[in-house]
Amino acid sequence: MRLLVALVTMAFALPLRAQSPSSFDFTIRNMMRGPELYGREPSQVRWTADSRWIYFSWLPPGTDWRERPRPYRVRPVAGAKPERVTDAHMDSVGPLLGTGILSSDRRYRATEFSGDLYLSDTKAGTSRRLTETIAVERAP
Repeated sequence: MRLLVALVTMAFALPLRAQSPSSFDFTIRNMMRGPELYGREPSQVRWTADSRWIYFSWLPPGTDWRERPRPYRVRPVAGAKPERVTDAHMDSVGPLLGTGILSSDRRYRATEFSGDLYLSDTKAGTSRRLTETIAVERAP
């Protein structure tokens, strides 16, 4: 997991280095000036089942440190730029990103998301809610 976070962090650092010399010098000296200058480390890094997207929470450069991290996604190709996704989008894709128990044919996955249980079809990229309760459901 730490390797994945490091790779995603480096993916953001490379485009900064490729910009014109007057924009930002990605050096230890500048990094020590604070995360508000170069952005926070991505957290909650998750791949989609089809490996087409990497979803994560992030505070980009220039964001006030008191703000909460926002959801982003990026394609797993060199030079891809992260794009901000809405909270509604994360609600719909969240069950597909969860870890859980796979069926023997690896097509279905039982996951927990926001306190409810879901059955996700990893091939079709769809999910079906199994529970909708006030109590938090865990360990499908």
